[in-house]
Amino acid sequence: MHLRGEQGAEVRGNAVSIRAARELVVSRLGMLCGADRDVMSLYYESGATKRQIAVIAGVHEATIGRKINKLTSALLEGVYVQCLSNRKFFTQEQLEVARLHFVGGMRSEAIGRRVGLGGAEVRGIIQYVRMVVGVAKAG
Repeated sequence: MHLRGEQGAEVRGNAVSIRAARELVVSRLGMLCGADRDVMSLYYESGATKRQIAVIAGVHEATIGRKINKLTSALLEGVYVQCLSNRKFFTQEQLEVARLHFVGGMRSEAIGRRVGLGGAEVRGIIQYVRMVVGVAKAG
């Protein structure tokens, strides 16, 4: 599913209305941290445009657009959302690693420092998560 455009947006691959998709994204903003949460909150809750957010963040408008698209996809249909649907297969630590990696885009070593695990342990958790939710590694 992919949200596109500001007005009259469409949702591809699903009959979900744009309003329902937006409400779902807003309800899941709590999954995000820091600047990602700020950007998405400005866009979805405050109604700021990509250009306005780019000015605030000091980056190009296209950069904000890519970030919003990536995070929207992660919040609507991403691996972490699938983890939550299958939470009985995961510990809290594994869910946190999945959130930091698949939603936050953090690298294994940074996640390890944050949760007190080694990089190899984090990579093992990420591999396990992919196996359970049936997602092949991209790239």
